[in-house]
This record gives sequence, C-alpha cells and structure tokens, in this order.
Amino acid sequence: MAKITISFFCCFRFLFEYFEVIIMSKKANKYIDLNMPWDLYKNPENHDRLACVLYNLCEAMRIVSVLISPFMPETAAKIQEQLNISSEICTWDKIKNWGELPKNTTVNKSVILFPRIDVQKELEE
Repeated sequence: MAKITISFFCCFRFLFEYFEVIIMSKKANKYIDLNMPWDLYKNPENHDRLACVLYNLCEAMRIVSVLISPFMPETAAKIQEQLNISSEICTWDKIKNWGELPKNTTVNKSVILFPRIDVQKELEE
C-alpha cells in the first residue's frame, strides 16, 4: 500500500507542477496581450515601460525554465541560454524570489522552441 501511495503522490506532484507551468505561461501570454510591447516600442516615450514589460516576461520565463526542468531538461536549458542567464539564478530556491534576473540583461538570439504544427499537413501525411 505504501508503494501505491508514494507512486500516486509522485504522479500528483508531476501533474501539479505541469499545471503550474501552464498557469504561469498563460499569465505571461495575458500580460503580453494587455501590455502590447509591439505598440510600446513604436513610441520612444514608452521605452522605459517597454523595458519593464520585457524584464517581467524574461523573469517569468526564467521561472518557467526551472519548473519545466524535471520533465523537459533540454528545453529548460535552451530557455536559459536564450535568456543569457547563469544556472546560479535558475534553482528551486531562486525561483521563490521575483527579480533575480539581473537588470540590463541582454538576451541571446532566439530560436523557435515549439514550432507550430500544420494540422492539415499532418493529417495528409
């Protein structure tokens, strides 16, 4: 019975963490929709606000990278590489603190981590 309980707990923990990642990612997407960084960029008077928005999004992705690391380690590493951040701020203890990402961090050129799937093309194959 103990093995079943431990197994159930491990599965539940995995699902809980997965849903935390989904929730955080959806909140980041909502934040993008509300703040429209593409519009902030157009007006130089809004560049300070743009910097704040981009910082918050990078900080959210830092945290997401740690949350996904147990089940998507390569993707987590790619996110951290794109954010140009050290592993020192990508630990379970460090994600408890918002603002660990150094100010004025320059991100690396991004690559597509999750390419869009052409459903029609996939169905035809």
